[in-house]
Amino acid sequence: MDIKTRPLPIQGSYKLNEVIEAQLKGDSKSVGNCLGLTLLYNCLLRKIGIYAEALYLENAFGTGPHVLTLLQTEKSIIDVENILPDGFDYRGHHTHPARTGWGGRELIADIYHSVANEHFEKGNFAEALKNYDMAISFNPRYEKAHLNRAILLDKMKKGR
Repeated sequence: MDIKTRPLPIQGSYKLNEVIEAQLKGDSKSVGNCLGLTLLYNCLLRKIGIYAEALYLENAFGTGPHVLTLLQTEKSIIDVENILPDGFDYRGHHTHPARTGWGGRELIADIYHSVANEHFEKGNFAEALKNYDMAISFNPRYEKAHLNRAILLDKMKKGR
């Protein structure tokens, strides 16, 4: 099945051993969570002296927001699709209309935003608010975090 037609899971494994195992199997399924894997691989690359950025796509694979690793050489830009076993130099997003480069601060903000969303869904509003605030502190231009924070505050106000 082609990557463009098969649905990908929104949440995959964060566990490195499970991801490596899935990558080594070589099947065409997704191998892990895009946010966790991108952060992990970008940190590992920086540790060995290779600077990598993240690439954010508002709607990838028809499933929603997505991040991947972006490597820039003197001659080209290489997309590394971390959730795919054969994702190095992946070209499926090259014409995506909303490619947005992210640095470390934006990536960390998205992690806080994701954690805030989980707390919100569980009704842990105080924890959700703390995490939305952290997301905004790392990326003040993060519109989704501002919007979700406003929705949370409205819900908290109505709940009194």
